[in-house]
Amino acid sequence: MIFIHYIRVVAHILKGIFVVICLFPMVGVERKERLVRQWCQKLLDIFNISIDTEIVGELPKNGALIVSNHISWLDIHAISAICSVRFVAKSEVARWPIFGLFAKKLNTFFINRESKTQARKMIGDLSDALKSGDRICVFPEGTSSDGTSVLNFHSNFFESAIQAQVECIPLGILYENLQTGEMSTATAFIGDMGLMESISKISRSPALRVRLLFNTPCQEKNDRKALAREAFEAVTEVRLKIIERNARGIA
Repeated sequence: MIFIHYIRVVAHILKGIFVVICLFPMVGVERKERLVRQWCQKLLDIFNISIDTEIVGELPKNGALIVSNHISWLDIHAISAICSVRFVAKSEVARWPIFGLFAKKLNTFFINRESKTQARKMIGDLSDALKSGDRICVFPEGTSSDGTSVLNFHSNFFESAIQAQVECIPLGILYENLQTGEMSTATAFIGDMGLMESISKISRSPALRVRLLFNTPCQEKNDRKALAREAFEAVTEVRLKIIERNARGIA
């Protein structure tokens, strides 16, 4: 059964390679975005992961910084399945087999977190992209966690939203066992775990649900540290509401 699952994953990845290499150069932006959403949704289907999205208010169509907690490499595909955004990823992702190619083709920003000079330049690049109308998603924890809590947010990326004067949208992510509603750590991509090890772990887990919980835009417009604190509290709040709701037996 697991072997058949691997075959489906490989076949879907090969389809993705064909799409980004052969189709992307021939189609417009809207068609590209639709192809990405469809591919990401299918990838989640293969892993037996359903998506539940809750948006407080309305998600801006242009020029917004989405800030999220980070659990898994699947976070990017879950978000991309429901909206078109650009991501910021660590420079190592660019060297990943296959998924690194996808990231490049999707105009991902790559950052070397060890270089302060590059980090400062990245803020300017993000600000320019936000001003031009791009929606950008960042993971300000700076690393992934097992998803049982939210790590403190670093404030650097928030400077780009302040410079561009665009909305900052807090996004809480959590994964649950679809049957029990209990939080699952099956997708956690942490420590020295490799991509194949993660894929194997997810493949062997029961059916899952990923919750994407968009809170209201942050109010702070001038201080990046204050904005980071507000976003952290908003992400923590929206996740806790779902956890408490599940504890009361409400789906």
